Amino acid sequence: LPCGIIALLIPFSGCTGSVDRTELPVLTSSVQLRRMPAAEARRGYPVRLHGTVTFYDPEYRMLTLQDETGGVFVDFREQEFDNVATGVTADVEGHSGFEEHDPVVVKPRIRIGSRADLPAARRVPMSRVFEGREDFQYVEVAGRLKTISFVNNVHLRFVLTENSRTLEAIVSTQNTLPEWPEGTAI
Repeated sequence: LPCGIIALLIPFSGCTGSVDRTELPVLTSSVQLRRMPAAEARRGYPVRLHGTVTFYDPEYRMLTLQDETGGVFVDFREQEFDNVATGVTADVEGHSGFEEHDPVVVKPRIRIGSRADLPAARRVPMSRVFEGREDFQYVEVAGRLKTISFVNNVHLRFVLTENSRTLEAIVSTQNTLPEWPEGTAI
């Protein structure tokens, strides 16, 4: 079962201070942003990315964008965007920020392009997700279903286990609840 997994990270530190951003180079790939230490990301580097939206949740105002180097979180909690959807190309301009454990794009301007195929999800061991090494990446994991339930009318909660470890994934869906018994391999 491929599903984009994204952690709901609430604390936000974003850009701090009144940095002269004209001296900072423009980041043009997600890997440049993801490799930044927290202190550097908080400086508010200009960011210009082009990629495919691999996760979009209008209710929680969360979006991930995947370019050819990987995925990043785009924080638009203080904005509203029309025409954003999973599976569209987008140009994102904003600034680097830092949220809990990861560099992110803050204060974005988003220009939506055309419909696009989602990139192939990389299959990764669940251990990489537990370690935080796959945050905001478009990945597929395998495990045994422990529980599945609706959080609300658009969010489905999967609890998967692997080798006595548990992973909770919240995904947006308009679909009905799958009828999978506990222990199903997914």
